[in-house]
Amino acid sequence: MGSTRLNNSEGVKPFACTWDPFAASQRKQVHASRRIRSAAACATGAAFLGNPRASSSPRLPLFLPSSSSPVPPPLPILPTPNQYQSIRPAILLPSPSFVMARPRRCWDDLPEDLAALIASRLPFFPDAVRMSAMCRSWRAGALQGLPRPHPPQLPWLLLPYRRVCEHPRRGVRVARFFCVADFLARRFKLPMDTGGARFFGSYPGGWIFIARGQSSGHILLNAHSHDRVELPDTTLPTAILPGPGAVLIQHRSTSRDLGVILLAATLSSSPVPRANCVAAAIVALVTPGFPRRIVIWRIGSQRISCCYDAKVDLEDVVFYNGQFHFITSGGHLLLVEPVFEEDGPLEQLQGVIQYHRFRGARFEYSHIKGRYLAVSRGELLMVVRLSLADQKLTSTFRVFQADFADGQWNELYGLDGRMIFVGRGSSRCYEAEHFGGWEGVYYHDECFGDVDMIHGVQEARRKYPSSDNGIWSGPPDNILTFVYRALAPSLYSCPVWFYP
Repeated sequence: MGSTRLNNSEGVKPFACTWDPFAASQRKQVHASRRIRSAAACATGAAFLGNPRASSSPRLPLFLPSSSSPVPPPLPILPTPNQYQSIRPAILLPSPSFVMARPRRCWDDLPEDLAALIASRLPFFPDAVRMSAMCRSWRAGALQGLPRPHPPQLPWLLLPYRRVCEHPRRGVRVARFFCVADFLARRFKLPMDTGGARFFGSYPGGWIFIARGQSSGHILLNAHSHDRVELPDTTLPTAILPGPGAVLIQHRSTSRDLGVILLAATLSSSPVPRANCVAAAIVALVTPGFPRRIVIWRIGSQRISCCYDAKVDLEDVVFYNGQFHFITSGGHLLLVEPVFEEDGPLEQLQGVIQYHRFRGARFEYSHIKGRYLAVSRGELLMVVRLSLADQKLTSTFRVFQADFADGQWNELYGLDGRMIFVGRGSSRCYEAEHFGGWEGVYYHDECFGDVDMIHGVQEARRKYPSSDNGIWSGPPDNILTFVYRALAPSLYSCPVWFYP
């Protein structure tokens, strides 16, 4: 034992405090015992999840203090900092014999089969992420317990920062993801070369469409594995052959390729494996006026196979019933069916085009901010985003179902348990009963039509809107709830949905 006298410069009455050389180790052991009791509570909680063996088996690897085992006395109440300021009195901890009497256990003592059982009952992807981040054994149990195939997970909202961090801390690029399940934002690592990139779509499985150079450098990035697929940046003019369905073929009529800016894109299937995956996109040609075009190509090819001038404004694209469906500004549909040989070269791809006129969707006293296509319960839906004429924020939505036989849109006056996430090229529908009954239309801010800002404005003058993000409850309440509102526009991208 020793004693020391504290400084009395602050007018505090001096006193001698003893110093226990074993205090640090004793504190660690007490904290370890608390973690053991918490882990045991997690293990016994599996009995409430329907595991009969966890509730009846006498051999729990994690133990709880019984009536015969020594129980540590409560710790003394420590004085608050306001009472003694910088004074640190002696802390007399109980003997560690009650901890050393049995083998020391920690969080990773939870067996994998029990951790797998808990992981199999987690409804949300963030819970599985937090569980797998605890320790190696919990991560192994989480990977083992998640069913194959994984159940559908609610998407996250990939949020851009206000500006680009040129020198990120520790050389790691971090992106923010906002979860609509618990309304919390989380950060995950992304490759360094994604700094300042523009997000223009996503695909289930963790894939994100990114333009590293705003109007060039297009890639398809997997946020989980950091795998990437290079996307074409140029195209050739395309000829149309007359027939029952117009056929697109590649035809060189100019001496140079034309640069393209991808605005919205989607896939026919998962890009892994790449053999039969076809991509379709709405692009703007890098020529005066930035004319819009429809393009399709096979994933893995570095050249766009077909480029078509629809001569109408295009707003969204979705893959449905073996065809890419494009929605026009007038509410009509343009269908493109990809045709190729599986064993042929990737560049050999043709598209069969069909045009369908639709009627029945009329809008008065409202400004249309956008039309989206989504597939729900085997049917094609059109979701129309509206705002008041003098406002920029979204005011309401209207949902329609396609009737191809009669060529009209039938309005749905109720969402009927649907959760619809709308985004250009990345709209998806889920059943609300699987996620707590939160039906509605989930939306985020966007700048789909502002090609001049994407291509011709300097970085310091770009203003990507990022505040109009929310949930529309649907009829009859028609309640709008803003889930995330940025204080200022971003300099490089708008938010997009991320499908884990």
